[in-house]
Amino acid sequence: MALNQYELASVCEEAGRSIDQNMILMELIKEAFDRNGMTALLHEKPFKHINGSGKHVNWSLNYVRENGSLKNLFATEEGDS
Repeated sequence: MALNQYELASVCEEAGRSIDQNMILMELIKEAFDRNGMTALLHEKPFKHINGSGKHVNWSLNYVRENGSLKNLFATEEGDS
């Protein structure tokens, strides 16, 4: 983590809702910084030799089996979940 670089971790959520929450959070950050005469850089790497947000997304693909258990589509064996 770089100087004055902060991380926010949202709770795991359904993909569409998570995207919406992330967009709202970024807008709130920009508005709060604007009100205080500052600028928030939300780009991963906005300028050469300067760190940005380090923004990334972690995700997985699952489906719900008939018995209610989750099947991870990236799992290598049927027993993996």
